[in-house]
Formats: sequence, C-alpha cells, structure tokens
Amino acid sequence: MEAIYPPEAAAQQLEGTVVMWVDISETGAVSNVEVSQPAGHGFDEAAVEAVRQFQFEPAEVDGVPAPVRIEYAYQFVFRPPPPPEGRTPPPWSPRLP
Repeated sequence: MEAIYPPEAAAQQLEGTVVMWVDISETGAVSNVEVSQPAGHGFDEAAVEAVRQFQFEPAEVDGVPAPVRIEYAYQFVFRPPPPPEGRTPPPWSPRLP
C-alpha cells in the first residue's frame, strides 16, 4: 500500500521520512503504529494510514508465530505528475534550495 502524498507537501515539492514503531500481531496484521520521528507537512498521518493497511509475514519465535515490534521508515520522494497527453514536458531544471 502506497501512502497518499499530502497535497500541502506536493504543492511545495517537499520530501520527508517518517520513522515509526509498528506492532505486528502473530497473524502478521498491524496492531499499532506510533510515530517516533515525525516529518510534518501531513507526511506523518499519510504514513500511519498506509502502514496500518500493511500485511506482514508472521514472525516466528521457536517456530511459533509471535507478535513483534519493528522500527519502520516510510520515505516520501516527490515525483512531479506526468504532463497531460499531447503536451511536451518542460525542460528539466534543477530544484533550488
């Protein structure tokens, strides 16, 4: 599941990484998500919403499915939308700081 890029961040061409603690049940379902390193600009909420929909392979302890907690980093990388069909894209220009 890919997170929805926050419109506010896309409008400003922002990028960010949200670091979270993710609790995974013995069935592989996400049972809890806590943001440990927020990125702001709507990235945190979008990352949590996406991660809550993930399904993992269950972890095993001594061959038995077990709940685990992992640290997970969700990275948002801005990609400009493609130009409408029939239009030539503008020439590439570097992003200024």
